[in-house]
Amino acid sequence: MLGKLTETEVETRHAALGDGWEVVGGSVLRRRFQFKRYGDAVMFANFCAFEAERVDHHPDVQFGWGYCEVALTSHDAGGLTARDFDFATVVNGAILKSGMRAARPWGGPIA
Repeated sequence: MLGKLTETEVETRHAALGDGWEVVGGSVLRRRFQFKRYGDAVMFANFCAFEAERVDHHPDVQFGWGYCEVALTSHDAGGLTARDFDFATVVNGAILKSGMRAARPWGGPIA
């Protein structure tokens, strides 16, 4: 088990992720992604599921028409750990490679 990050460590790692991710209550890292088609949202949710199994770290994933939301926390540590930020980095890489668009946290698309 990795140790819970300090507030300063969370702020530093959060800033390094770039736009789109938000820290909620100091213990959850989340991002909403937008897609043009329902199937794209499903495929992205499946990517997150397969990656979660590969690294044995399981985010909450919700999806519907045109969106997929990913929320990360480390329950065993009681907050955010390096594993959460590492998973978010992998998700960011998948979005960049695929050409998909991210949305502003819980809002409209980024222009």
